Amino acid sequence: MKNQWLFKAASAALIIMMALAALPMKQAYAADTLLQNPTQNAAAAAGDGNGFEQNPTNAYANGGGVASNINGGGDQHIYYGYNLGAIPVG
Repeated sequence: MKNQWLFKAASAALIIMMALAALPMKQAYAADTLLQNPTQNAAAAAGDGNGFEQNPTNAYANGGGVASNINGGGDQHIYYGYNLGAIPVG
């Protein structure tokens, strides 16, 4: 009798999970989420202050490139200017 509340709670959780799993789900693609790349970037003051020296734009490129810090630990880079426009109504 003491574990009856645990059984009821577990049963309720299972029912809820099964109901949620039955709901249709739509896949989200980048075009649907309005993925925006920054228009500007700059080295931050952290580390030795020169940011990612090699290919900093590869940090947001749609491909296989990478941005690299080649001379000094703790460097950071700032990406900004996303041109996000107005928030849609609704």
